[in-house]
Amino acid sequence: MIREASEVTVRQNLGDLLDEIWQKGDSVVIAKNGKPIAVLIDIELFGRLCSLDEEYVCLRGELAQAFSDVPPDTGMVMIDEAVHAGMQDEPKRLRQRPTAMLKDQHKSWKLLTGPTIR
Repeated sequence: MIREASEVTVRQNLGDLLDEIWQKGDSVVIAKNGKPIAVLIDIELFGRLCSLDEEYVCLRGELAQAFSDVPPDTGMVMIDEAVHAGMQDEPKRLRQRPTAMLKDQHKSWKLLTGPTIR
């Protein structure tokens, strides 16, 4: 379960919150002045997120290298075609959602081929 707690609540009840996270696998969104600023998650979920991040960085690097000699306009056409082909199997409600990456094609091409920042 995901719940929200203020920074004061977290400070006052950190031990109890850590027990909830450890025993139940819950997550706590920490808010400061009503704005979410951080999340407490269990270590297993953190490990999975780290693995996904590493895989993304590797895949992004491989894509950047593979498409380094492809002009951005050609690359965007290829991306559009791949996204369209992949969406053929998606439910209708998912096909209708806006895809921010495709709205700003130049920016998305830079995201795919730009340098990895770590």
